[in-house]
Amino acid sequence: MLKITVKWSLLLACLSLGCGGLRNGSVGGGSGGLGMTGGDAGKGGRSASGGAAGAGVGGAGPAAGSGGTVPGTAGATGASSTGGATTVGSGGGGQPGAPGGMPGVGGHGATSAGGAAATGAPGGSTGTGGIVATGGIVGPGGMSGSGGVIGTGGTLACQGSATQCMGAKIQTCSNGQWGAAASCPMRQECTGPAGAAMCTCTTDVVCSSSQVGNRCNAGAVVTCAQDSGGCYYQSMSTPCGGHQTCAGSPGQARCECVVDPVCSSAGTFCATSTSIGMCQQDGTCLYQGPASPCGTGTVCERVSPALCADPNWAAWPIPAATNVTTYTDNGDGTVSDQVTGLMWQKAVGGMMAFSTASSYCAGLTLGGQTGWRVPTKIELMSIIDYGRTNPSINTTVFPATPAQFFASTTWSIYFLDGTTYVLDTSSSFYVRCVR
Repeated sequence: MLKITVKWSLLLACLSLGCGGLRNGSVGGGSGGLGMTGGDAGKGGRSASGGAAGAGVGGAGPAAGSGGTVPGTAGATGASSTGGATTVGSGGGGQPGAPGGMPGVGGHGATSAGGAAATGAPGGSTGTGGIVATGGIVGPGGMSGSGGVIGTGGTLACQGSATQCMGAKIQTCSNGQWGAAASCPMRQECTGPAGAAMCTCTTDVVCSSSQVGNRCNAGAVVTCAQDSGGCYYQSMSTPCGGHQTCAGSPGQARCECVVDPVCSSAGTFCATSTSIGMCQQDGTCLYQGPASPCGTGTVCERVSPALCADPNWAAWPIPAATNVTTYTDNGDGTVSDQVTGLMWQKAVGGMMAFSTASSYCAGLTLGGQTGWRVPTKIELMSIIDYGRTNPSINTTVFPATPAQFFASTTWSIYFLDGTTYVLDTSSSFYVRCVR
């Protein structure tokens, strides 16, 4: 009875004190129980997030033992490594035990944070007679870190190397986005549709063709040139003088004098029958200055130089010979006498009362000329051709002249033979106006 009691007590002590002692290793394995064979290794510690998977080895489990009585020493905790080398946990060996020990349970592998895998220590010493323990729990591998989200780069605003206008400036597409607006070269502006815009030459209102050189523009000579970009522009503008105008073909334009219809040389001229003017010179250009009225009782005589004189007296030089042919038919209904400087009405004005003769001549416009008047006696006598009769006048210059009485301001002249008579102001006469 005593032997049975002692054996039962030993069995109970073995069961309670660690036959196949129950200890957990941290990273290394816990010690085996008394009298047990080495257990199977536990596998797999947890790995740190984003690092290599931890591979801790569990503590050794007991083999079949034969009832050991002394508990196995607890295994030391394996330290986790952080980014460095693995620390190995080590369990102490079990003391020999009695038969019939309980199986040891494999320890759990600790987690290694970001470093190399931690390795569990080897199991305890071999016991005898222990129950075979199951292997430790396998730790799952660490989660692999995922990369950052890839950016999409934004929405494409343009394609390729497209261009568009931004006012007078131009934008160019680069990497799907519009670049900063850039100014076009001098004398150019941005034109064209979006996607195919370009810088083109600004049109010059004067230099708009391929012709370089001088051109006329509003009384000035403009010099047209072409720049390195192929654009035509006005490089210079020279106004013509006050009595000049721009003339000539494109490329050859120049300033020329305006031709005055009266002045062919500097000096006086008869502006009208009763006013005298002055032909003036501006550089090489001749022009009419302002006219001045003749004094009372005088008229402008077209001798050279013109002057205001009493028309009742000849103010012209005496010809070298009589009946000198010095008339010029102006082809406009007027005849000019190159000796006296007088301009005559070519055709006869008709017969009229003396009282209306002055108003008739004053209102006459002939050959674009005004200022006509009734001639004086000496003026009317200057056109008599005493070598002719019926009528006594050059009929080539003054055709269809009747051999009748013509009125002057104070006398009448009978053109049958050139005789002069006292004027009867109550009578009617033929009239030929003069200026």
